[in-house]
Amino acid sequence: MVMRAVLDFVILCSRHPLGTSAVLLALWLILRRRSDGNASDHALAWSRIRPALAVLAAIVCLAFLSTSLWYLNHDGYASDVEAMVSSVSWWVQTGGPLYHAPDADPQYSVLYGPVVYLATGLCLDLLHPSIFAAKLGALLALYASVVLLYLTIRRLVSGALAFGMTAIALMLYWTGGTSAMLVRPDPYILTAVCLGLYAAGASRRVPAVVGAALALGLAVNLKVHAVLYLLPVLTLLDERHGSRATQAALALGAVAIVAPFALHDGISLVNYLSWILIGAHHGLELDYLPHLFTRALFFAVPVLVLLSAAGGPAHRAPGCGASSSWPGPRATWP
Repeated sequence: MVMRAVLDFVILCSRHPLGTSAVLLALWLILRRRSDGNASDHALAWSRIRPALAVLAAIVCLAFLSTSLWYLNHDGYASDVEAMVSSVSWWVQTGGPLYHAPDADPQYSVLYGPVVYLATGLCLDLLHPSIFAAKLGALLALYASVVLLYLTIRRLVSGALAFGMTAIALMLYWTGGTSAMLVRPDPYILTAVCLGLYAAGASRRVPAVVGAALALGLAVNLKVHAVLYLLPVLTLLDERHGSRATQAALALGAVAIVAPFALHDGISLVNYLSWILIGAHHGLELDYLPHLFTRALFFAVPVLVLLSAAGGPAHRAPGCGASSSWPGPRATWP
């Protein structure tokens, strides 16, 4: 009963991002105001709030983990799209074509790129066809995105603050309902973006370029418009390693995008582009804009926290870790 109440509260917060973001920002500003002063004041303030931050972050992470594991073992799908992706994935894994012509008699092709079908088909093949096997790939991708996100944030701030901001990210995932857990491109796109951010911030150029290129190839081969999600990755790569590295990542990313169509006999680029052109005539639904703006403010919470922290004193509180090689201003408090 206690776990259910905690879970319901966390989901409630994530479903009301505007109010939640306002509360989080207000709490942060109060803490910042009370901790204004010299380095010893900051160290004392941080020592007081760190346990509470750790507990709250742990509650969010455990609630998210329990929800995802429950859904993994639930004998059913939350969306009819999952059944379609699972069925077509097994169809492709057993030799069927992924994209048929728009005027063909069977009608099962959608606008998703090939990666989600190949990944789901691989899980179905390894574990034998089942709902659990179909969901497993998406859940592993989701968990990988969380780990990569934490490691990326950890380069900027202390471990405790990175853990707290990762918990906020999980609440951001929850604003999309169960989308981050479904057998759809969404969890894989999260992994691609987090991989790109982690790779682009690497100190060595070659791993940064290869990682960013792989992220670009994965994202675009999940949803075509996912290239927009990689713009921050390419920007970071350009700032960190220069324009030549960015150009190399774009070239390698283009190779990665074409690879599934060139290497897999059942994946037709021509038919896929035909479906993309048909989908391009659907237009945009403006009714979603107000909801997107409220979520955007929630998304801005970690950025505003970092900007606020970056304006603090030059001395960090004890136990906050070593300095980072990340370019630009580093968050020095807490």
